[in-house]
Amino acid sequence: LVDPARAGEGLGHAMMDQLVKNLRALRIERLRTEVNWSERRLVGFLAAEGFAPTPRLVLERTLD
Repeated sequence: LVDPARAGEGLGHAMMDQLVKNLRALRIERLRTEVNWSERRLVGFLAAEGFAPTPRLVLERTLD
């Protein structure tokens, strides 16, 4: 997570680039993450990094 005060400096992109390099070196073929749909800035960042929704839909029910 990047400090919001440092947003726009490219730190998130640099960290993602390094993560992808490390995973490729380990021969990892796919990277998945979960994000709250209401986190629009994070969703936008991940989309800019090449992430896209999967065809899988996750459903949840609270048990009160």
